Amino acid sequence: ASMASVGWLFSVVNRIAQSIAATEWKLYTVRNGEKEEVDNHPAIELWRNQDDFITREDFLETSAQHMELVGEMWWVLVRNGLGVPIGLQVVRPDRMKPIPHPTEYIAGYEYRIGSTTIQLERDDVIFTRNPNPLDAYRGIGVVQSMMVDLGAERLAAEWQNNFFKNSAMPTGIIEFDSTLQDSDFERLATRWRMQHQGVANSNRVAILER
Repeated sequence: ASMASVGWLFSVVNRIAQSIAATEWKLYTVRNGEKEEVDNHPAIELWRNQDDFITREDFLETSAQHMELVGEMWWVLVRNGLGVPIGLQVVRPDRMKPIPHPTEYIAGYEYRIGSTTIQLERDDVIFTRNPNPLDAYRGIGVVQSMMVDLGAERLAAEWQNNFFKNSAMPTGIIEFDSTLQDSDFERLATRWRMQHQGVANSNRVAILER
């Protein structure tokens, strides 16, 4: 929600995510201290088959957005009938839940969509995170440390927008000595709105007939 409502935050996260998505990713091996590129490997084929519905660039950009915003990046392995991984899917962090294990740290994961819960094995999930000092099973993003400031900035922008849309405050006021009739008051209120409400009419001096 903050990314969609705070312009500078969207620009920063979008720039980082697009830069990561535009990077050409390769696989290397080190032999005798020399780095050599690997052209044929199961990991390369897996990396090239993220999802049937999104491109590799979208996959990387979405993953980077999640990492920057909440400090978590979740990938789910897609396997064939033999159990061999053949693809990767990026999933939303807010729908994933680690299941703690008393001795092995994590027993598995749950992926929730509405009222539907999908059980995932530990080996089917790749979980990357920024360590959260308050929760050993979740991550924490840089943006989360700025939520108070982001909320204040969003509210300030909404207040300013509503002020220019709804305010009818002039730079001066003329007061009548006598009470106005209802018809005169309504005519005055209508003219007041016409003269002073809206961005184009802000800070105009009020001119009223007697």
